[in-house]
Amino acid sequence: MRIFMLIAMAAALILYGCSSPVPTEKEGEELLTGFIKAKYELDQKDMSINDVSELYPVIAERVKPYLTEQEHANFVKNREAGTTIDVARDKQTIKIKELKISKIEPSADHKSLNVDYTLSFVGTNTENGTSIEHQATGQVTLVKENDSWKIERNWNSISYRNGVLN
Repeated sequence: MRIFMLIAMAAALILYGCSSPVPTEKEGEELLTGFIKAKYELDQKDMSINDVSELYPVIAERVKPYLTEQEHANFVKNREAGTTIDVARDKQTIKIKELKISKIEPSADHKSLNVDYTLSFVGTNTENGTSIEHQATGQVTLVKENDSWKIERNWNSISYRNGVLN
C-alpha cells in the first residue's frame, strides 16, 4: 500500500510539472528566436524583390504564429517590419547569431511573464560582403492564448538610421 501511495504521489508531481503554466527557459528561447528570425531575417527570394516595401505583408504573416491577435494587429498597424525593410532597401541583411534569456519574471497576477533577453546578430552588406556583429537587448511579455505561449508585447534595441545598423 505504501509503495502504491508513493507511486501515485510521484505520478501526480510529474503530471503537475508537465502542465505547469510557465514555459521553460528553452521554450521561451525557442519562441523568441523564432519570432526574431521571422521579423528580421530575409532569404534570397525576399532580397530579389525590386520593391522591398512589398515585404511588409510577408513579414507580418511570418511573425503571426508568435504573436497574440492584438499584438499582431499592432505589428501591422505600426509597420514594425520597417527596420527590416529599410535594411533590405540598402542591400543589407540581418542574421540572428544567438539569443539568451537574462531574466524571466512572472507578473503580479501570474497570468503573464516578462522576459528580458540579449541578442547577437550580424549585419551584412550584400554588395561588398562586409559583416559587422552587433548586440541588442530586448524584452517581451508572454501570455497564454489558445493554449499556446504568445508574445503580447515586444521591444528591442535594434535600430537602423542613416544606413547604420545598431
